[in-house]
Amino acid sequence: GFGGGSGRGWGGGLTVWVSASRRGGRGGAAPPRPLPSPHVSMSVSDTLERKLEAAFELAYERVQDSPTCRALFSELGHDATEMLRRSRYVPANIMQEQRVCRRAVAFTGVGSPAVRLCRGFGRLALERAAMVVIHEALHTAGLPEWPLDPEAMTSAEINALVGRSCDL
Repeated sequence: GFGGGSGRGWGGGLTVWVSASRRGGRGGAAPPRPLPSPHVSMSVSDTLERKLEAAFELAYERVQDSPTCRALFSELGHDATEMLRRSRYVPANIMQEQRVCRRAVAFTGVGSPAVRLCRGFGRLALERAAMVVIHEALHTAGLPEWPLDPEAMTSAEINALVGRSCDL
């Protein structure tokens, strides 16, 4: 994430949240544990919502199954699954698409559960999209990023860390 800026740009209107439903069954036995759905603003496009649902499910499975992936969050003093569940996804506005989304597919502020999705997120491969979901959840958990914090990792370094730690 590139930080949340001033906190403005919410459009001043009411944001309505829905939990996305899981599409389609797997056939046969039920999953061993229920997977939560992402909290998605109703203003998110169908394309972004479908990608987010699949990416969120994969990200959730990785933090559940991988001790090294969970450790990224525990080192920040947070539970990985809780940080994913806290995230709230909204579409980037027109100004953010023009400014931030030229170099990002999603962004949030450190400590903020609000994750802005850029249109480009919908075009990502599934594993890359799951990496982005975890990356942004790490910011929600308090992980800073360069250049806002000169001592922090860059976005690419965070992605590499998530890729190695979470097998993405």
